[in-house]
Amino acid sequence: MVWGWGWGEVDPATGVGRSWMWDGEKVVERADIERRELVEMLDWVDVENWEVEVPLERFGANLAAGYRSGPISPFGLTNDRFNFHMFWDADVWVFPALAMVKPEVARRIPALRWGQRTGAQENFRAWKASGFPVVGDKRHQPVEDFIALAKGEEPMMFPWETDATGLERSPNPDTRHQMHVTGGVALMMHRAIQLGLVDKAKGEEVIRGCAAFYLWRMDKNEDGSYGLRGVVSPSEWHTVDNDLYTNAIADWTIRRAFGEKVWPRGKVKLPRRGDTFATFDGDDFDEYQQAAALLAVFPLQHPDIEPEAGAMYQLYRGRHSEFGPAMSAAIDAVVAARLGLAQEAGEDWEASWGPYTENPAVEFREKPRTGESYFLTGAAGTVNAAIYGIFGVRIQDDKPGDSVVAVELVGGGWLTVQPCLPEDWGLVRAELVVNGKTLEIRGNLEEYSVVYDGKKLR
Repeated sequence: MVWGWGWGEVDPATGVGRSWMWDGEKVVERADIERRELVEMLDWVDVENWEVEVPLERFGANLAAGYRSGPISPFGLTNDRFNFHMFWDADVWVFPALAMVKPEVARRIPALRWGQRTGAQENFRAWKASGFPVVGDKRHQPVEDFIALAKGEEPMMFPWETDATGLERSPNPDTRHQMHVTGGVALMMHRAIQLGLVDKAKGEEVIRGCAAFYLWRMDKNEDGSYGLRGVVSPSEWHTVDNDLYTNAIADWTIRRAFGEKVWPRGKVKLPRRGDTFATFDGDDFDEYQQAAALLAVFPLQHPDIEPEAGAMYQLYRGRHSEFGPAMSAAIDAVVAARLGLAQEAGEDWEASWGPYTENPAVEFREKPRTGESYFLTGAAGTVNAAIYGIFGVRIQDDKPGDSVVAVELVGGGWLTVQPCLPEDWGLVRAELVVNGKTLEIRGNLEEYSVVYDGKKLR
């Protein structure tokens, strides 16, 4: 029997409080257990500036420890908030971080989603049987021509909140309309295939099921374009039509599953605001509940949106509520680094964790003014900001040019490296795992080197 453990709701004066353990099948509550750290230090990163190294190393270590066993819930076993249920956090935030730092733990996420596929199919059947309801007591009308494109694939509608079954467990009927979740599962499976962290046939089956769902869910807009109407944006304050990230990930998922001949680029509406992309139709807001539009730049890397990353960063940087969940500034940091803005990337990285903890070893709050901890999703965000932003890692489908530092991935695609290191970080060394082999990135603001499997690539 494999046991995992966590802590939560600890009395700071006594160091004693409630705790939960995983017995291999279910969560078991324990009481009066001493507070302790999640794991010994995981030596995956060294930074000359210790004010960067200490939190970054600990976030990676706690993330790996928190998900070795038990539910892939936003708090793992450290807190019973959300009832140990699984959310989009697992696919969009946690998997990318663990895939580079602790891939043997990352494997658990595609395995869990594979196990939930029948529940996802049942969610779709229930939605269909109830008349395709969307937000506001309205009804969706599927486009018959698109249903035919699904070629008989049974749609998989992954839920907002679930347990091991894959069935929708959210008590809030509105959150069930966050239609981006299914695409997040598809994108995670695609990356897991590329990185060799899931059986390809299983991953492809899930991706096709996700794409079939979007073909059933796609609406025709008045201007003749297509998109999803009546959805809840990742910025959860807003119930909207044509959310940018939702439309973009649906568009990507269908094309990934069925090919560009079946689903060419330009078919789905990507809403505009001024000289760049809007978060959704009618978007004129100055603040959002959390990062939304920039998710189309990272992690999605949508080819029609990413070229405008600079304008989008200028528009959306920092425009998320100070009372919202951690992670938003982490997306800002990735985009800044990929634009070559080293100072801004460092500032955004610090903003992704500074307001949420006074002690990274034992505390990461979901929101700045709440006490729930340890918010492992937030820790994943900061790790992603470092790896996919500041350390310069990028996973892509197309082969890069000869001048680009790149590693071919075992499941198709490429991993490239182009760091953007803030000056005040000093010398940095990151040790990641790619294709089961060590990838070492070392450098500072002025220069860097990359070694893969003992071979110097730069």
